[in-house]
Amino acid sequence: MTKDGWYEGLQLFTPSTNNSLKATNRAIKDEDTLSDRLVLSSFTVVALSIQNTTIKLSDWTNGYNWAKLNKQVIEKETDNEIMYYLPAKDVIKISDKEIHRYDNAKFNSFDTFKNV
Repeated sequence: MTKDGWYEGLQLFTPSTNNSLKATNRAIKDEDTLSDRLVLSSFTVVALSIQNTTIKLSDWTNGYNWAKLNKQVIEKETDNEIMYYLPAKDVIKISDKEIHRYDNAKFNSFDTFKNV
């Protein structure tokens, strides 16, 4: 039995360790963040620049304004998962009745989801 192509140099320009995630993280730290710890906003800018992706100023502003709304986040833990609930639009608090309505809904399509 042979393993054709079973050697490290088979695929060029990919990490050359047995753990490609560590190698990728090392490359990001060395080349992009210069091993500095970054606050989340700075890291986001670096991460998006690696992907050649930009976020419009209006999207940053909308995200910032949404975060300032200080919405109530409700966390409910079950046997194998944690669900987080938060209100939509300009509502700050979600009621138990709304959570119950959501939990009991059957989502067969995105339109069904939008209507709940």
